[in-house]
Amino acid sequence: MMYTGEIPTLDTLRTETPSRSHHVVVVVAVVVVVVVVVVVLVIVVVVVVVAMVVVVVIVIVVVVVVVVVVVVVVVVVVYI
Repeated sequence: MMYTGEIPTLDTLRTETPSRSHHVVVVVAVVVVVVVVVVVLVIVVVVVVVAMVVVVVIVIVVVVVVVVVVVVVVVVVVYI
């Protein structure tokens, strides 16, 4: 852009801006959006899997505690 002494307006800037930069901005924006979406989906999947594992562990612990309590009660009732 050569300095001609006049203040560049938006139109002159628009005509002197190469169209490639617009494509680069669009491509970069699309890549950023795709990366953000993929990262968010991965985080959601990890959170869901961890939550499922926690629920399974809690269920197993509850079942074991119930079985132990039932066995203790049966043993106490039988021997008393």
